[in-house]
Amino acid sequence: MNIEVLKKNGQLRVYKKKEVICREDETGKYVYLLLKGKADIYKKVGQDQADKHVANILEGTVFGESSLIEGKKRNASVVAGSDNTVVLEFENRKYRVILREEPDIAFMLIRTLMNRVNLAMDKLLSVDPAYIYSCRTNDIYIMVSSLDIETFKEIVKGNRDYPLTVLKEFSEMLDSLNQRMLS
Repeated sequence: MNIEVLKKNGQLRVYKKKEVICREDETGKYVYLLLKGKADIYKKVGQDQADKHVANILEGTVFGESSLIEGKKRNASVVAGSDNTVVLEFENRKYRVILREEPDIAFMLIRTLMNRVNLAMDKLLSVDPAYIYSCRTNDIYIMVSSLDIETFKEIVKGNRDYPLTVLKEFSEMLDSLNQRMLS
């Protein structure tokens, strides 16, 4: 990854512990890269819409990219988990340019998204066995088969020079899986 390209196109931001980096339901104007420190992901849940801690973000991880890829509002809030949390902030327009000009960075983002899919699948499989048993086998098969990795590999090979196309296709695969899991 060419960190100099990232630094040249991004804005360095330092956050204090518990300071909000980005907020759920806001229109995403930025993509972030956690350089140093900790960050926590919170999602509003339940009738009272209380914030629930759902995950941690590790150093070197890109976040906030779904608003760039899908053009939707943020689906979670990210809060600094330690003092002096350092992030590199990119305007969506600049990040798109980086993805076009730096395929290694685009594929790093794809790898991050693939890891998130794997974590989601692990979480799905770790749910109460009675719940899994109650799901029709066909429904589970449809959910898993919608993440056709071989097809995705072909999309990547066929679009090496068009990383945004690859990200859009992957986003559509994830969205399809998400819709099936929620229905």
